[in-house]
Amino acid sequence: MEKDKDRVAAHVDSNDMAIITCPYCGIIKKVSVTEFKNKKHQISTRCQCGKRFELQLNFRSSYRKDVHLAGMFMVVSPKSSHWCEMVVHDISRTGLGFKNTDSVEVKTGTTLRVKFNLDNIKKTLIEKDVIVKIVKDRYVGCEFKNLALEEKELGFYLFS
Repeated sequence: MEKDKDRVAAHVDSNDMAIITCPYCGIIKKVSVTEFKNKKHQISTRCQCGKRFELQLNFRSSYRKDVHLAGMFMVVSPKSSHWCEMVVHDISRTGLGFKNTDSVEVKTGTTLRVKFNLDNIKKTLIEKDVIVKIVKDRYVGCEFKNLALEEKELGFYLFS
């Protein structure tokens, strides 16, 4: 997944292997990145074509897709009936991250109901409860409580 010409992200599988594509020549190489696990996740590397680029290793268990989707959230616990605005920035099979564009304070451990449409052809509605795992400034990282019906649609979306 290319961010710009000098920065590339690579997902690391359960065997600590990453598939890296050179942003300059397109050479694809599968390499072991075990030595970087629990250490450095951003490294500088050189391709066999001679060009240098920054590599961001993603050791997450689930692939996370960068998105920009308008949506809404409501605090479920403690109970609220007020929908707040958000922008979903990333999504995976297990959760999502969004920017809280409303003035409502969100705390770690809070249960929220999120509602947004994917930007696929079907404009699939995702409306699910999530648990807040991280809050950093206005960024909120959440874990889905139960996907069930949406899991198949979300899987297709993430890998399209």
